[in-house]
Amino acid sequence: ACNGTDNQHVFWYKDEMKIHPDNQNGVIISQVKVQGMLLAKLVVQRSKMSDSGTYTCRSQSGPASDQVYVHVLNGE
Repeated sequence: ACNGTDNQHVFWYKDEMKIHPDNQNGVIISQVKVQGMLLAKLVVQRSKMSDSGTYTCRSQSGPASDQVYVHVLNGE
């Protein structure tokens, strides 16, 4: 999950490539407002080892970002 201000959009990247929602493959991106903040969430259902990598969320309006490295073990 990633936080932003009320009027921003947050975009997700894996290894610097933009991620697009894909419900058929279980990639879900959601954004909700919670107490004046935007909460952006990325869910990868049915993950595979190839989903391992560096995931970054970036705000539309500036350089603010956060990232985490995800390592998938045996597709779990």
